[in-house]
Amino acid sequence: RAGCNPTLGTVTATSVVAPVTGAITGNVTWGITRPVQVISGDGAITIRDGVVILTKGSAAAITLAAPTAVTHDGIRIDIVSGSAFAHVVTVTGMAAGAGQDVGTFGTAINDSSSLVAYNGGWYVLTAPRNVTWA
Repeated sequence: RAGCNPTLGTVTATSVVAPVTGAITGNVTWGITRPVQVISGDGAITIRDGVVILTKGSAAAITLAAPTAVTHDGIRIDIVSGSAFAHVVTVTGMAAGAGQDVGTFGTAINDSSSLVAYNGGWYVLTAPRNVTWA
């Protein structure tokens, strides 16, 4: 019904046909397709959760804006090199501060780094694959 916003307990479904808004927690056993942004030149990461593939035919200069505290807490950006060049990602709002806000990728396809947002800052989630944050 229009204007209805019920709170659901346990939901069992084999497929979801409509968009899902809000947090999904628990044992999710089905695949979730994450948004993908392909950047083929210099530019900005514009998606707020998903996978970014860098495909420029030379070293790309990429920027990522700071997340908004609370609003973006928990979102994740996975940045992957789809071309064998030393891409550079400059992050505003890196939690570690200046001196850790520029990620330089090695020169191999599949070099990668994952970032997660919390309290207005970006945190490196796992050990980067051939990416140096300095």
